[in-house]
Amino acid sequence: MLSGLPPTSVKSGLSCTEVRIKTMKILRKIAGVIVCGLVAINAVRAALLLEEHFSYPDGNLGAAGIGDTVWTAGDSPSAALRVSSTAALSYPGLMGATGSGIIYSGTTFKKRSAPFPAQSNGTVYVSFLLNVQTPPSSTKLFAWLHNAGGGTSSPGLGLFLNGYELGIAKYGSSPTATTNIGPGTHLVVARYTFQTGNDRVDLWVDPPSMGDNNNVPPPTLTTGTANQNDISALSYLVLNHGISQALWLDEVRVGTTWADVTPVEAPLPAPRPPRLTRAWLGPHGLAIEGTNSIPNTPYVVLVSTNPALPLVQWQPVSTNIAGPTGEFAWTNRVDPAMPLQFFSVFVGTELPMAPQILAQPVDLAGPVGGAVTFSVSASGTPPLWYQWFFGAAAIPGRTNATLVLSNLQSSDTGAYW
Repeated sequence: MLSGLPPTSVKSGLSCTEVRIKTMKILRKIAGVIVCGLVAINAVRAALLLEEHFSYPDGNLGAAGIGDTVWTAGDSPSAALRVSSTAALSYPGLMGATGSGIIYSGTTFKKRSAPFPAQSNGTVYVSFLLNVQTPPSSTKLFAWLHNAGGGTSSPGLGLFLNGYELGIAKYGSSPTATTNIGPGTHLVVARYTFQTGNDRVDLWVDPPSMGDNNNVPPPTLTTGTANQNDISALSYLVLNHGISQALWLDEVRVGTTWADVTPVEAPLPAPRPPRLTRAWLGPHGLAIEGTNSIPNTPYVVLVSTNPALPLVQWQPVSTNIAGPTGEFAWTNRVDPAMPLQFFSVFVGTELPMAPQILAQPVDLAGPVGGAVTFSVSASGTPPLWYQWFFGAAAIPGRTNATLVLSNLQSSDTGAYW
């Protein structure tokens, strides 16, 4: 029996600055007032050549209504390349993971191709998330960039897999450099560089930094410059299935810069520093006044008896709108019978909501060689992040709301949470 225990490792991102104002001398039951500012921003990125989240119904890639307007070339749709919500992948910090993913399965040689505007100079990047469920037993191309959407044994930039060995080549039928990626979900980035003399290809696996063109980390693998063959242009991304294996692939991006294909969740800028100008205990209760809030935007007053709790766990007691110059004021009755209270003024565009499990995973049983899928549902201010555990150990790369265990063995029996 595989036990699905309640997951406790769902987190929500929140960043803000707190300013503590001590009022113990003047407020008998009030321990402090915290003023917190938060400003939301939207990320701005260059247009991608191709972006694919596989937000389609489950079914064969390229079939009617299942990516047929994007994946327009290659073989006819086949279950060898199948859109499935089971294969939806995410990666810590990577922006915009949504939709479903692609499952490579079976033994049929099939491919689907997506065109993008032809590039013949500069750099072309491709990125995707990859999870090897059942590794192939020999080396095969599983994805490539080329100038045509049909079959080829030597694409301009080829990505190969043999077991857990991920390889890359320029205009080659076998990898010229490889690295072991292991189980779990990985962010894979490859780059083709058009240059005087021999062109170059590079590969990154789980890069230490993302989203910054001025901070591109050294590649995991570099190859291609010794090969005299160069391609004239790149205009297709091809997904190719050609051997018995089970791969999950998701979140595909093709662009001309590092930041295009490794977008990160937009960080919060330095918060506005709202200032508390007065806090006093008057005839009507606690009163506060302040300035430098965000003009004409909401602020929320929160209360808690435990100042150590995260702000998302405080209780809102009042919502109001700051004035045209950012001023704010609030009065609230203080009940002498209440325990020691702490008040907070949250200034910003959205009050964060604490993560909360809505549906717990349930116990499952599966036959040897079979598969089971645990799932959990949670709410809260996004982005939400999950971590699945087997016993006391975190399962690397399993950070989605679902946990799929395939090819079950007796050693897989235990508690999952």
